[in-house]
Amino acid sequence: PAAADTAWASAARDLLPLVPGADRLDLSGLRDDLGAAIAEIEALALPFGDNGSAPPPDALAPFLARAERLAEAARQHGESLTLEITGHTDDRGTPDANRALGLARAQAVARVVTGALGDRLPVRTLSRGADETLGEGAHPPSRRATFRVLRAE
Repeated sequence: PAAADTAWASAARDLLPLVPGADRLDLSGLRDDLGAAIAEIEALALPFGDNGSAPPPDALAPFLARAERLAEAARQHGESLTLEITGHTDDRGTPDANRALGLARAQAVARVVTGALGDRLPVRTLSRGADETLGEGAHPPSRRATFRVLRAE
C-alpha cells in the first residue's frame, strides 16, 4: 500500500527531465509530513556527470535536507524506514560496465547519507545500469540516482 501511495511521485520524477524549464518537483503542500517527506525524496533524481560516480556537490545540500526531513518524520511517526538508492547510467558502454557504474553511484550517495545521518535512515543500494534510460546515447538525464522508501513489515 505505501508504494502505491507514492508511485505517482516516482512517475513524476522520471518525467521531470523531459519538461523544458522544469528543474524540481515541489511537493511541500502535501498535508501528511511523513507522506510528504516520502513523496519529496521519491520524486528526486540526483544527476551525475559523464562516467562519474561522485554526487554533484551543488545537488547534495537539497538532497540531504530532504533525507533529514524523512528521517525526522519517520522518528516522529515511529516508523522504521529504509532508503533504497538506485544508480542509473545512459546506454553508452557495456551492460556490465553500466551496472558497475550505477552501483558505484548508488554507493557514493549511500556514503553521503550514512555520513550525515548515521543509522537514523538506513540505506540499501542497487543498480539498474542502462535498463531504465530516459533517452538514447549520451543522455545526461539518464545519469542519475533515484530513491524509493521502504517501510519495515
